[in-house]
Amino acid sequence: MNLQNKIDKLRSFLFSCFSLRLIRITIFVLFIIFVMGKLMAHISITKTDSLNDRVYFIDKPRDRILYGDIFVFDLKINQQTFKVMKKIACLPGNYLSLKNGQFFCNGSLIGTVNPRIAKQSKIKVFQPEGVIKEGYYFMTGDTDDSYDSKYYGPVHRSRFKKQAFSIYQFFKNLLWMGK
Repeated sequence: MNLQNKIDKLRSFLFSCFSLRLIRITIFVLFIIFVMGKLMAHISITKTDSLNDRVYFIDKPRDRILYGDIFVFDLKINQQTFKVMKKIACLPGNYLSLKNGQFFCNGSLIGTVNPRIAKQSKIKVFQPEGVIKEGYYFMTGDTDDSYDSKYYGPVHRSRFKKQAFSIYQFFKNLLWMGK
């Protein structure tokens, strides 16, 4: 084998390694772009501070609904429709009551009416009738400033468009499980 053949083989080998590496890197980058594109389409950042966390992964609603689950639904206010994100505070069949501006679900405090909001002329406090009807959920935010079911009442499940999962809580739980 002469020197030219050796150089050609080395060049061919280097080119094939470089090409293979380039192809692998390109496939990896395209995969990441595809995955991130899919995820970014399903990530929501809240614009208000009614929920403690700000960044959520959004997906279709699960069949089983639990306390604390967070849902996105449409809320109509003064002829305008808004997408809102609130968490489940009281389930169908639970006893909902209001005493001295505080809402209770089966005797546990779930929210307090904000006097500033309650004094506004157009906003009335919801007056619960007792047991929450089947298919309805009492939705709240994490703060008393949240405009939620304390004012507009329980929300029917059919209005739930998407379910939200806190990205912060996901990673917090993931890190905790590793300990």
